[in-house]
Amino acid sequence: MNTTGMIRGYMSKNMQAQEFIKVVMSMNLIKKLQSPYGVDRFLLQEFEKQGFKFDKNRSQYIQYCFGIYKMLMN
Repeated sequence: MNTTGMIRGYMSKNMQAQEFIKVVMSMNLIKKLQSPYGVDRFLLQEFEKQGFKFDKNRSQYIQYCFGIYKMLMN
């Protein structure tokens, strides 16, 4: 799934039409966060600070952003 589409989907379900979450990032911050899912984790944390609620265990993508790796047992 396109990750920006997923985030927009969460936002549309949890926000009024006139609301919008704004996050400002500098290029220095982006360079600092250049780790797997670093920028995505930062954005999700900023969304949480602004009142956006989501279940960290609902999506494998979000789990990866927060370093939650579940092993499949056979």
